[in-house]
Amino acid sequence: MMRVAGACLGLLALLSCGEGDDFSRPRVAIASVVGPTPLTYGSVVEIRGAFSAAGVSEADLRLRVSVPGASTFFAVQTLEPLSFAVSTDFVDANAGQSLRAIVQLEGAIRSDAVEVDWRVELPPDPELREAPSGAVHYADPLIVQGDGFPTATEGGLSLCVEGSFDAGEGGSPIERGRPIEHCEPAALVDGTSRNRALLTVSPAFGSPAGVPGITTGRAYVQVERPGGAIVVTPRVPIELRFLPPELLATSEGAPLEWFVRFEGAGFLAGPDDGSTASTVVELVGEFTSDEGAARPIEETLFPEVLSGNAMRLALSAEAERSRLRSALFGADRGVFVGTARVRVLSAADDVASDALPVRLEVQGVRQAVLLQFAPQFSTSLARFGLSAGESVIREAIAARLASIYDAYRVDVFLEAPVAVGENGLTVIEIGGPDPSGLGLFGIDNSAGKDAGNVRLFDVIGGANAELQADGFVGFGGVFVESYLWWSAAPGLDEERPVGAPRPDPLFDTIFDPVRQQPATLAEVRGEGDAARTAAVALALESFASLAGETAAHELGHALGLTEPFGDPLIVHNPGDGDGCMMDSGPNRPLGERAGLNGFSETRFCRDSELYLRAILGD
Repeated sequence: MMRVAGACLGLLALLSCGEGDDFSRPRVAIASVVGPTPLTYGSVVEIRGAFSAAGVSEADLRLRVSVPGASTFFAVQTLEPLSFAVSTDFVDANAGQSLRAIVQLEGAIRSDAVEVDWRVELPPDPELREAPSGAVHYADPLIVQGDGFPTATEGGLSLCVEGSFDAGEGGSPIERGRPIEHCEPAALVDGTSRNRALLTVSPAFGSPAGVPGITTGRAYVQVERPGGAIVVTPRVPIELRFLPPELLATSEGAPLEWFVRFEGAGFLAGPDDGSTASTVVELVGEFTSDEGAARPIEETLFPEVLSGNAMRLALSAEAERSRLRSALFGADRGVFVGTARVRVLSAADDVASDALPVRLEVQGVRQAVLLQFAPQFSTSLARFGLSAGESVIREAIAARLASIYDAYRVDVFLEAPVAVGENGLTVIEIGGPDPSGLGLFGIDNSAGKDAGNVRLFDVIGGANAELQADGFVGFGGVFVESYLWWSAAPGLDEERPVGAPRPDPLFDTIFDPVRQQPATLAEVRGEGDAARTAAVALALESFASLAGETAAHELGHALGLTEPFGDPLIVHNPGDGDGCMMDSGPNRPLGERAGLNGFSETRFCRDSELYLRAILGD
């Protein structure tokens, strides 16, 4: 229950209209106040709003909480959401009371005061209403219902089971009459409601080997208070009937080095989940390549167990004659049709699921590219007066890179993609100054020309010690600060490097307005004077295009351009073509890279398109 203060009445007058209120400090709005009910020792309260956008840190802020007769100040722990911990003294002073509290943010920024209704109590005793019984799979999520459960900051919460497990005739003798005494940690379902908690069904509640069977006995909830005191609920009967594993679904297809997913229940992963078992997948059927060749498949796969309900396996690739193919199926494209089942294996037991009919399409090569922004990128961006637009620029760089390769199977990410294995991801680092001191826009420091793009995992960035040992420039990535050398007044405290471009008046025309007067967040959003916002937009778009084009050029090198089947030392087009992406640096003018009207559009030239269609075409 909360309402925003609307007038200087009663207790609010102490804050909203009190003496010393500094109205010159920026004000922010509190959207909501969220905490557990009741508040007790260790409770954490969240104050939600857009505080991080104000450019402050936790140390710049504090929370004033006022209740009748007293005001207390709390340190801010985190931003977005902003949070603070209720002190022991506050609980002791207000235990047993229902309060109308006034909450206000103070410090480098200031909020209006808001009212919130709180109940404050000494730590409540937990209650287990009914034990979660019935049919379950190992590693299933399980809900425990009761009351008085603590949050994660108020104490430890566990469900404990004591009894025995019987696998019947289906398991090894050790699994018949196994004694059970185990406590499994639990956490509140929604973080604030004290009547529901969630845990994972541990194999220690039944069989560490994951065999089916029945556990009977008693269950209770245990709470460990911050001071170390243990509180338990009365025991109640429990019966858990453990089912064999199930495979319910698989991916319909995946490119090479992307993940195939398996979904079901009862997947175990050894010590990571407290079991002595591992889970494998058996495929039996036939694979037919796109060329029509068919071969029988009978393979055991070893996927990564993500949870009791999900596993994944990268569709590994291997190179054959400068071409990638599936190591499992022997071709880069085709369809497997057959069955799959999971088996949970341990030293003494082997439990299998029913077979599931599956169809899995091998979808060739799809190059995933991750843009990683180094801290120096932000520092250099400030030299362009564009810091306020950093998040917009990062997205625009990715969009520009993606647009250049939009005719091919290339996907660009700003965060590591969960669908792609580490061997299927090329990383391009976007940094600031050129670490080599040459004034270069970028360099591919991966391991030589990759004819056929058989390395999907190049890293363009950081330092390559092998290249440095051979006398080559070993630092790779995109170096945005080098664009300043296009300016007549670059503002860099060094001599013009040998690899820097010649000054171009167009650069200062585009960037002087924001270098002399940095863009504001409002201007980045297009708010304000029309001429000014147009100048800011031009600078943002031009900068993003420059960096995106550089990244696209370095990616071209990593893909095996230019003359991919020719001299390994030829990496640029000969001569100067209109808009040719893989021309050398001096042959690509600023306006062309920035995508400005009147300049040639970026394109792939010579044999590049034919090659890209061969390695990354549909």
